[in-house]
Amino acid sequence: MVFAACDVAYLRHAKALISSMDLVSPGYDFVLHIVNASEDELQGAVDFGDALTGTRLHVTGEAVTLDDPEAMRTYYACARFVRLAELLERTETPFLVLDADGVFVAPIDLDFTDKADAQLCLPIRGLEDGNNPLHLRVAAGAVWVRPLDSTRAFFSAVAHDLLGLFGKGEATWYADQEALARHLQSGTGNVVARNIKQKYVDWDFAKDAVIWTGKGKRKDLDLGYMLLRNCFDPDPELRMRAHAQWDAISRTAAMKPDSVLGRMFKLDRKGGKRSFAIYLPRLDLPWKEGAMGRGGPQAQTEDAIELRLWWKRFTMALSHALTRSGYFVSTIEIPAWDITPARVDQDGFDFAFIPHRCRSEFQTSRTPVAFYMQEFFRHVFVVDEDGWSAASSVYPVDADRLPGAVLGAWDDYRERFARGELASKMAQAPSMSRDDLLSKGMIPSGKYAFFPLQIPHDQSIRNFSDVSQLDALLAAAEAFGKAGMAMVLKEHPANRASANEYRMALSGQPHIHWSDANVHDLVRCSHGVVTLNSGVGFEALIVGRPVVTFARVEYDAVTHHATPATFWKAWKAAVTEDPDIRMTRYSRFVDWFLARHAVDLSRPHAASQTLYKIISRAMDRIEDGQDA
Repeated sequence: MVFAACDVAYLRHAKALISSMDLVSPGYDFVLHIVNASEDELQGAVDFGDALTGTRLHVTGEAVTLDDPEAMRTYYACARFVRLAELLERTETPFLVLDADGVFVAPIDLDFTDKADAQLCLPIRGLEDGNNPLHLRVAAGAVWVRPLDSTRAFFSAVAHDLLGLFGKGEATWYADQEALARHLQSGTGNVVARNIKQKYVDWDFAKDAVIWTGKGKRKDLDLGYMLLRNCFDPDPELRMRAHAQWDAISRTAAMKPDSVLGRMFKLDRKGGKRSFAIYLPRLDLPWKEGAMGRGGPQAQTEDAIELRLWWKRFTMALSHALTRSGYFVSTIEIPAWDITPARVDQDGFDFAFIPHRCRSEFQTSRTPVAFYMQEFFRHVFVVDEDGWSAASSVYPVDADRLPGAVLGAWDDYRERFARGELASKMAQAPSMSRDDLLSKGMIPSGKYAFFPLQIPHDQSIRNFSDVSQLDALLAAAEAFGKAGMAMVLKEHPANRASANEYRMALSGQPHIHWSDANVHDLVRCSHGVVTLNSGVGFEALIVGRPVVTFARVEYDAVTHHATPATFWKAWKAAVTEDPDIRMTRYSRFVDWFLARHAVDLSRPHAASQTLYKIISRAMDRIEDGQDA
């Protein structure tokens, strides 16, 4: 929810703020608190809210009388922090608290901070800087807060201080910022406060902002801000004049097509509606038409149905995010082989999301598209303008440039694995202890390498490997045989018969063991994992095992690469690497992939943030006029 407070004089600013949000970031609730408004003015605000197309407006009011006009002006500025504590007591929904004289220029993407532990975010300028006056140590233009016991205690104390100052006639301008800084310094409520990202409180009116904040005289001196502010004014004549002024400026000045003003005026003129198509394969059919039998599709197991239902869950999440963003969305469920460039162009949407494909298969499409794919876990999907795995626009990933593991995905997945709550993508046997695995003959007694088999004709091998799985297996088997070390193989659960040729090729080799144990147990008990580019390699990162890859995949940024000729050298480098260095690399990659790059449906808040970033990138491509 978004919250702002104002007096009647600033009500026009507040309405412009709300109108701009309704255009570029619909789907949210806005709470507008008005001080000293008449009944007619309050009803006018309610009527204004009824006319919004994608925002639910809640109007509250209060009457306040202070003898000193300057104190009254100060109260208007502080009112949101006087009343925020009451709101936090009544909801479990996070609040974005704003100055009334801002303008939204991009959708709310929920990307307020990179700190996973943040409970409260606002501009912090140095709380302990004794050279700075107290009121300059924080700013209050944008504050994001989660309703928790800690934040409720914090803002209750802030409100109590402010009311005390006004009651005693001691409130001065910036009283709100002083109260915020004072309680942050004293640790009230033990609240965890972090800096909010500049794009949510942008006083410089930058291109990559979410909100242009009209601070002080800056809003009266910046032509761009004034034009955009007037574009959303409640006065129709002022809005028309703003459009006419923009048209004149854009004709006479060299304006960049992707400028904020160009984008916003264009959206306002068109009403903001863009159309998106999400193509979803019919989940009761195979991906390829050639896999259809004479009698129709083969029966699916319950586990295969559950695996595929995650595709439906993902498209529902994407559709919901698009709808909340104010766009027209159509989910088109047809056989996978009918999802072609010609079909997509014929349907005529502004943008399309395409499943299970890469750009190399969609080069003739004129419609801007992005490709989505289920990767590594049932609940994890990637969306990329070029494709998935090694076809994606992020490949190859530069591991040295990845940020630290600060978003919680690494710790979360490690804990879930340790508790046995992290399900593998494919159905597995019940988990066992190492002793039980040994007693049942499912693993060898000494050190072993684990080589999980992939389906040999799978796209991940056909498209992203220069080495056949058989050649990789033979090279690894020969190397481990010479070293006297065991190698454990596991058939792919979706196509066990595809392993027959490998059984024949490796028959009679005593150091080769076949196992049907839970893949996580085999990874956990192994000395290391060898793979072309299986999703099991990604799971091995979470466990911290050394990994050698023969093929291309996003996570090869942190593995050791091999060819059949260099395998033993790569294996030795992997298993002798300093474990601390390995775990640092792994943690950064896993946290980046799951929390920043992919849509992880098992972590709804992170998934929502990533979806809104995906939508923002899609809108940029539409507005830039890019085609496929």
